[in-house]
Amino acid sequence: MKTCKETAVPNGEFGKHDNVLILIGGTDSDRDWAARIMGFQGTTLTFEQFRERVQRNRDYMLKMHWPFYSRYSRFLKTMDLENPEDMKVLHEFCEKLNLDEAGKCQFFDNMKLFASKPNTIINATVENIKDFRLGSILIEYSVFCTHVGWILDDCSPESLKMPLEKSNSLTEPEYSDEGCPFGEILDGDIWFFFPRGGNDGECENAAIGAVRIKESEQPMPDSKTIMCMKINEFDADDQLIPGDQHTLGDMIGGCE
Repeated sequence: MKTCKETAVPNGEFGKHDNVLILIGGTDSDRDWAARIMGFQGTTLTFEQFRERVQRNRDYMLKMHWPFYSRYSRFLKTMDLENPEDMKVLHEFCEKLNLDEAGKCQFFDNMKLFASKPNTIINATVENIKDFRLGSILIEYSVFCTHVGWILDDCSPESLKMPLEKSNSLTEPEYSDEGCPFGEILDGDIWFFFPRGGNDGECENAAIGAVRIKESEQPMPDSKTIMCMKINEFDADDQLIPGDQHTLGDMIGGCE
C-alpha cells in the first residue's frame, strides 16, 4: 500500500519578486482563488500583455546598453539600484543623455523591472504552452521560480489526463526546434486546483481544493505517487479543512 503524501499549502513563501505563476484554465474568479490559496501575490496579466511588457523592457534596455557601456565600460545589468555609488553613476548617465523628468522615470522604471522583476500571474491557455517552450519570454526568470497551476473543470479521468501529460513534459529534457530545453525553463511548483462549482457533480469523492504535485527544484513524481497525493480541502471562507483528506486516487482510482 503506497503511503499518501501530504501536500502542504505554501502560504506566501514566494515573496514579492522574481516569481511567475502561469495559471491555465478556469474563470477569472477561479484563477483569483487559486493564487489566493497559494498565497501568491502579484500583478495579473494575460499571456500577450506579459510578452509585450517583457519585450518592451528588453528593447529599452538594449537601446541603453551600448551608450552606457561605451561611457563607463560597465554593463547596465550589473548596476545595483541600492548602491549609492551606482545610483550616482546612473543619474549622471541620465544627465549626459539630457533626459527630462519623464525620461528619467522611464529609465529607472525599466531598470527596476530588469533588476528585480515583480511577481506576475499569467492567465494562459493550453495553446500558450508552445510559446513558453521557446523560453523567449521566461529566460530571464529562474527556472525554480516559474510555477504552473492547472485549474480543472471536473474530477474525471479525462480532465486529469492532459494536465498530467503536459506537466510531465514541463520537466522532461525535451527540446524545441530552436534547441531550447523546456525542462530548464519551467521547473518550479506544479499545482492542480479544483475550484468551487468546477466539478461536474458526478464524482462521489470530489474535493474542492488544491494539490501541489511537484515542488520547486524537485523531480516530477511518477503517476502512482501523484494519484496518492492528498488534496488540501477548503471551506467557503478558504480555510483549510482539518482531518483526513481525499486523494486524487479517491476521485478517479489508482492509489494502490
